[in-house]
This record gives sequence, structure tokens and C-alpha cells, in this order.
Amino acid sequence: MKNKILGLALSFGLWPLTGQASPSTQENQVLRAIDDICGDTWCEGSFNYRFQRVEVDQAKKRAEVLFEMSTDVSYSFQIASEKPVRAQVLNQSFAVSCQIEGISEPSDMLSGTHSLRWDVYISLNDCISSLEGKFLRILRQ
Repeated sequence: MKNKILGLALSFGLWPLTGQASPSTQENQVLRAIDDICGDTWCEGSFNYRFQRVEVDQAKKRAEVLFEMSTDVSYSFQIASEKPVRAQVLNQSFAVSCQIEGISEPSDMLSGTHSLRWDVYISLNDCISSLEGKFLRILRQ
């Protein structure tokens, strides 16, 4: 049933859950390249990632990679003199984006059709590392 709904949404040009137009072929190639590198880098850490869109502003020559970062969060607390309680909040998520300068179209982000350009990877890596650090500090408070 889920596949039929997904197929129906895609056939109408809607991206599931967002109601936005489905990604272009070039955008899909970029998202696939990001997913491919993610398994060996960021996705091995504390967060799960769902890369959703790549939006390019041709006038500003800038791409924005929109994605969701999520993680399981555990809390320990004690109420007065009772036994300590440990609670787990599943899937704390953050909708975020990273901007990459010097991009006029999605294909500018690729080296060939299946890999990110090195400078794009470095920009994305720096942004994601910064976001991870910020969110880990927030979650530890």
C-alpha cells in the first residue's frame, strides 16, 4: 500500500510528505551521491540522516542541501527520594540545511554522475560537523 501511495505521489510530481515538486534527475543524482558518501562518513556517527532536497539559486550561485538529522535521546532523572528513572525519547529530529557556494545547477556539485566534487564534499562535511556539534551540546543540557 505504501508503495502505491509513493508511486501515486511521484506520478503527480509531489515529493512524499512535503507536497513539493519531486526532485529533478540532476537533483536525484546529487542526493544519491550524498547518500553514497554518507554511509562512510556522517551516517556512522550519533545521528541518522535523511537528505531530502537540493535547491539551487542560480542568481546567487548557491546550493542549499535540505535534510533531517535525528537521534535517539535518553534522559535520566530522579523525583525526590524515589528510585532514578531513565526515559528514552526516540527520534529527536532537526530539519536543517547546508549552503554550498559557487553552484549554478545541481550538476555543478558532481564529479561525473555518481560522486560529489571534493570541494562540495568538504563544504558539506564542515557544515554537518558543525551542526552535529551544536545539536550534541543542546541534547546534553
